[in-house]
Amino acid sequence: SYLWQGEWSNGRQLLQDNLLATYRALQAQRGVELVIIADRHLAAGDEALADIDVLVLPHLTTMPPAAREAILRHVERGGRVLADMQLDAFLPTGAIQADDRLRRALGIAAQQAFRQVRQAD
Repeated sequence: SYLWQGEWSNGRQLLQDNLLATYRALQAQRGVELVIIADRHLAAGDEALADIDVLVLPHLTTMPPAAREAILRHVERGGRVLADMQLDAFLPTGAIQADDRLRRALGIAAQQAFRQVRQAD
């Protein structure tokens, strides 16, 4: 199996720190109810997403096949998703994810991301 060790700097796990800071900021907002959904919940079926207004997928570069299929069905039913450009880029083994249905459904494409980076230079 693939184990990603994260991005470390000065003894800190940067992505984890950013995720927790974002969670705390959203939690402090009035009228925002946060729910953490694990991939095992998605693998059990689509009902985990039934009442979700916006599904936030922060730096979710890999996921089990059942979870990605549940998210794809959520999007196809009109569910809203906020994700970064690395969404579903890899298989759980660490190999590149060739099936880009989820990224295409969200309008995320590698060529688009690289084009934006080049324009910023």
